Amino acid sequence: MAADSPKTTIVLDLDAKEFLAKMREATGLVHELGDTESLSDLTTMFTRIGMVAGVAGAAVLALKVALDLTKEAEHIQQVNAGFEAMAASVGVSAETIREDLVKALGGVIDETDGLQAAAQAMALLGDNASRIPEIMDLARRTTKIFGGDALENFNSLSSALAVGNTRMLKHYGIVIDSDEALKKYAKSLGIGVEYLSDAGRKQAILNTALEQAKEKFKNVDIVTETATTSTQKFMVALKDLGEAAALAWDKT
Repeated sequence: MAADSPKTTIVLDLDAKEFLAKMREATGLVHELGDTESLSDLTTMFTRIGMVAGVAGAAVLALKVALDLTKEAEHIQQVNAGFEAMAASVGVSAETIREDLVKALGGVIDETDGLQAAAQAMALLGDNASRIPEIMDLARRTTKIFGGDALENFNSLSSALAVGNTRMLKHYGIVIDSDEALKKYAKSLGIGVEYLSDAGRKQAILNTALEQAKEKFKNVDIVTETATTSTQKFMVALKDLGEAAALAWDKT
């Protein structure tokens, strides 16, 4: 769930004096239990304690809900602000990446979680940050085959692609011939392999890995509903509802 504004306003309309008074009253009644002389008096006393404590308990619950909603709204706004700031720092369009990323999430990964992971991936991928939606799509496809959590797989894939870690990529069925990848990339630049910088070598691995993965996993079905994806979408929808409530609370 995306937020429109980074501003957070906290409004709590609770009568602290009344709450404290009820708490003191309930405490006093508990102390009086020892003075009751009959079962009837004891029952009456417990009823009075329950009523008073109920009022205090309701106030505590209201305060907790208010604070929880406020914290959730702040978290959503921080994630969105961080995503936009990171996109600007690496020179990509936050709006474009967000739009393509949401499509790649497919409703099975929460948008706020996806944006947070994407922001972290931008820091690793730098100039290749524009390929984050493509990597997210790949993560969902490899998860369908090899299992695990799609968001965790996205984080691992992003890290492996950023540093050219071919060993880690093998865990996702992507096997790279490093020498061939370097030769191909160097040829595209019109230079010899020996002239490739460290960044150029990493770029060669990333290009080859994503090209291979696109072909290898193109027929993996991530559209058709399964029991697992249906459950995931239901849980994401519930979380989106909670985030919407938090943002709505923040605007009151």
